[in-house]
Amino acid sequence: MAIVNCGNIDNVSWQNEPDTYQLHNTVHVYSITISESLHLLTLADTLLSEAEHKRANSYYQQKDRERFIISRVALRQLLGKYLSQAPQNIVFSIVNNKKPYIQSATQPIHYNVSHSGDQILIAISHYEVGIDVEHIHPDFDYEEIIPTCFSALEAAQIRSSNDPRHTFYLLWTRKEALLKATAKGVDDDLISIPSLHGVHEVGFTHVDWVVRSFVIGDGYVGSVGYCLEFETIAYYHLL
Repeated sequence: MAIVNCGNIDNVSWQNEPDTYQLHNTVHVYSITISESLHLLTLADTLLSEAEHKRANSYYQQKDRERFIISRVALRQLLGKYLSQAPQNIVFSIVNNKKPYIQSATQPIHYNVSHSGDQILIAISHYEVGIDVEHIHPDFDYEEIIPTCFSALEAAQIRSSNDPRHTFYLLWTRKEALLKATAKGVDDDLISIPSLHGVHEVGFTHVDWVVRSFVIGDGYVGSVGYCLEFETIAYYHLL
């Protein structure tokens, strides 16, 4: 049996970009505010692949196209710095479990991307990593999906919380981050994915995991899932 350790990180200090792009035993989390990053759209023609251009053009809504382009440009720029490669030369591929990886990587490096509302989060690590961000929608009827996605204990925690809506989104991001880190599909049994604060024994993985949750400005919550052997998380705001 493996364990999953869930908890919060209070008062996250978002720093500017690092001086050197070395991971060591640290997970790097980047926050990107879409409305402040529209300048990245001008780099699309230079940095994105033909497949990425095709995918961008498949989005009907302009905001969805812009979000995709900004996230891919930022991802390529960041990975290029970690790998000492030109961003446009990075080659992505997909493994059998549909998790993306960097075919052109010269060293072990993993990444994960999530977006919601005006926020994008990118996590980069030497080992598998998963990240999720959610905008806390004031009108979303979360009660409707609690029975199919949360255990009885989790449902009780949400409903007894001082802020049930915030707690719902917090626990949801933990489940999503862990699913993405372990490469379990979103169709897997969400109820069996632990999200409550504390240590849980699980049978779906042989690796011990940590899931840490944090607040990103007003109205957003995020969680990152990573291997227990990593000791720290560094948080950066990409300008």
